[in-house]
Amino acid sequence: MPENVIYGWRYISYIKSKKEIFFTDEEVENIINTIKEAQLKPSIMTEIQHVNNLKQAHSASSTTCPQCGAQLVRRVAKKGRYKGKEFLGCSNYPRCKYIHNINKKQTKEFSANT
Repeated sequence: MPENVIYGWRYISYIKSKKEIFFTDEEVENIINTIKEAQLKPSIMTEIQHVNNLKQAHSASSTTCPQCGAQLVRRVAKKGRYKGKEFLGCSNYPRCKYIHNINKKQTKEFSANT
Protein backbone atom coordinates (compact mmCIF):
# COMPACT_ATOMS: atom_id res chain seq x y z
CA MET A 1 0.00 0.00 0.00
CA PRO A 2 1.45 3.43 -0.86
CA GLU A 3 2.62 5.51 2.10
CA ASN A 4 0.05 8.25 1.50
CA VAL A 5 -2.93 5.87 1.80
CA ILE A 6 -4.69 5.73 5.15
CA TYR A 7 -6.98 2.79 5.81
CA GLY A 8 -8.83 1.21 8.69
CA TRP A 9 -9.33 3.44 11.70
CA ARG A 10 -6.00 5.27 11.27
CA TYR A 11 -7.72 8.17 9.55
CA ILE A 12 -9.37 9.19 12.86
CA SER A 13 -6.05 9.81 14.61
CA TYR A 14 -4.76 11.55 11.46
CA ILE A 15 -7.73 13.93 11.43
CA LYS A 16 -7.52 14.55 15.19
CA SER A 17 -3.81 15.38 14.84
CA LYS A 18 -4.70 18.46 12.77
CA LYS A 19 -5.20 21.68 14.74
CA GLU A 20 -5.57 24.24 11.94
CA ILE A 21 -9.07 24.87 10.56
CA PHE A 22 -9.07 24.42 6.79
CA PHE A 23 -12.79 24.63 6.00
CA THR A 24 -15.81 26.33 7.52
CA ASP A 25 -18.77 24.19 8.59
CA GLU A 26 -20.64 25.33 5.48
CA GLU A 27 -17.75 24.33 3.21
CA VAL A 28 -17.58 20.91 4.86
CA GLU A 29 -21.32 20.43 4.29
CA ASN A 30 -20.93 21.40 0.61
CA ILE A 31 -18.02 18.97 0.19
CA ILE A 32 -20.03 16.13 1.77
CA ASN A 33 -23.04 16.85 -0.47
CA THR A 34 -20.84 16.95 -3.59
CA ILE A 35 -19.31 13.59 -2.72
CA LYS A 36 -22.71 12.04 -2.01
CA GLU A 37 -24.10 13.28 -5.36
CA ALA A 38 -21.14 11.87 -7.31
CA GLN A 39 -20.95 8.59 -5.40
CA LEU A 40 -21.92 5.46 -7.31
CA LYS A 41 -24.53 3.15 -5.85
CA PRO A 42 -22.87 0.21 -4.08
CA SER A 43 -23.16 -2.96 -6.15
CA ILE A 44 -21.11 -5.94 -7.24
CA MET A 45 -20.42 -4.17 -10.55
CA THR A 46 -19.02 -1.02 -8.91
CA GLU A 47 -16.89 -3.24 -6.65
CA ILE A 48 -15.49 -5.13 -9.67
CA GLN A 49 -14.87 -1.88 -11.55
CA HIS A 50 -13.09 -0.41 -8.50
CA VAL A 51 -10.81 -3.45 -8.11
CA ASN A 52 -10.01 -3.45 -11.85
CA ASN A 53 -9.15 0.26 -11.74
CA LEU A 54 -6.82 -0.30 -8.78
CA LYS A 55 -5.11 -3.22 -10.52
CA GLN A 56 -4.62 -1.15 -13.67
CA ALA A 57 -3.27 1.82 -11.73
CA HIS A 58 -0.76 -0.33 -9.87
CA SER A 59 0.18 -2.81 -12.56
CA ALA A 60 3.80 -3.58 -13.35
CA SER A 61 3.29 -2.48 -16.95
CA SER A 62 2.76 1.08 -15.74
CA THR A 63 5.77 3.31 -16.38
CA THR A 64 5.09 5.60 -13.41
CA CYS A 65 5.82 4.95 -9.76
CA PRO A 66 2.62 4.24 -7.81
CA GLN A 67 4.11 5.88 -4.70
CA CYS A 68 5.43 9.20 -6.02
CA GLY A 69 4.42 9.38 -9.70
CA ALA A 70 7.99 9.58 -11.04
CA GLN A 71 9.22 7.54 -14.01
CA LEU A 72 10.04 3.87 -13.43
CA VAL A 73 13.31 2.72 -14.94
CA ARG A 74 14.62 -0.74 -15.65
CA ARG A 75 17.52 -1.70 -13.42
CA VAL A 76 19.64 -4.80 -12.77
CA ALA A 77 20.46 -5.90 -9.22
CA LYS A 78 24.21 -5.65 -8.68
CA LYS A 79 24.49 -7.66 -5.47
CA GLY A 80 22.58 -9.86 -3.08
CA ARG A 81 20.48 -12.90 -3.84
CA TYR A 82 18.84 -11.17 -6.82
CA LYS A 83 22.17 -10.24 -8.46
CA GLY A 84 21.74 -10.06 -12.24
CA LYS A 85 17.90 -9.97 -12.10
CA GLU A 86 15.99 -7.11 -13.71
CA PHE A 87 13.52 -4.99 -11.78
CA LEU A 88 11.70 -1.69 -12.15
CA GLY A 89 12.94 1.03 -9.81
CA CYS A 90 11.77 4.56 -9.16
CA SER A 91 13.85 7.27 -10.83
CA ASN A 92 13.49 9.29 -7.58
CA TYR A 93 15.77 6.83 -5.76
CA PRO A 94 16.96 7.30 -2.99
CA ARG A 95 14.06 9.62 -2.02
CA CYS A 96 11.59 6.95 -3.17
CA LYS A 97 12.66 3.33 -2.82
CA TYR A 98 9.77 1.73 -4.76
CA ILE A 99 10.80 -1.37 -6.72
CA HIS A 100 8.85 -3.98 -8.63
CA ASN A 101 10.25 -7.33 -9.68
CA ILE A 102 9.52 -8.14 -13.31
CA ASN A 103 9.31 -11.43 -15.14
CA LYS A 104 9.70 -12.13 -18.88
CA LYS A 105 6.05 -11.38 -19.74
CA GLN A 106 6.06 -8.13 -17.76
CA THR A 107 9.41 -7.14 -19.33
CA LYS A 108 7.85 -7.36 -22.81
CA GLU A 109 4.84 -5.27 -21.69
CA PHE A 110 7.12 -2.65 -20.11
CA SER A 111 9.26 -2.46 -23.25
CA ALA A 112 6.15 -1.88 -25.37
CA ASN A 113 5.03 0.97 -23.08
CA THR A 114 8.37 2.83 -22.95
